[in-house]
Amino acid sequence: MIIISMLVITMTAAAQKVDFMCNVHTVNKQEGQWRKLWRLDDPDGGYVIIRKAKHPNEHVGILGILLYKDSFTGDFWAYELQCPVCKDRGVQSEIRMRTNIVCECRTCKSEWQNIHMGSACRTNQNGGYYLKVYNAESDDGELVRVTNWF
Repeated sequence: MIIISMLVITMTAAAQKVDFMCNVHTVNKQEGQWRKLWRLDDPDGGYVIIRKAKHPNEHVGILGILLYKDSFTGDFWAYELQCPVCKDRGVQSEIRMRTNIVCECRTCKSEWQNIHMGSACRTNQNGGYYLKVYNAESDDGELVRVTNWF
């Protein structure tokens, strides 16, 4: 019984709490991302990167959150910024958007597609790694809440 309790404590301590809310109309500017296209409030879809370094006292995952709005459905998807391949190697490295539906790791050059469908499957280097998906919900299309509980 003691061993099981210790295991639960260890697993709980390792889990990163994610609970972050933002306004789609202002979050890109708040995060210092001034591009004219592919902002989160763009009707054709977009994204914003929310970095842990900018929000040290908020629950935004390991390195931060990639929050993405699908251009076809308007659905929101959220992913951990920490590359899962590099994480397994003990390296902290962010993913970044390369195109409007493809992201990549700057360090190991892994690439993920289908982020607009919530699957974010690795498409190069023999697959096997998926981006960590967080729950992203919006009741009104203006405020989005990202959590790691469903």
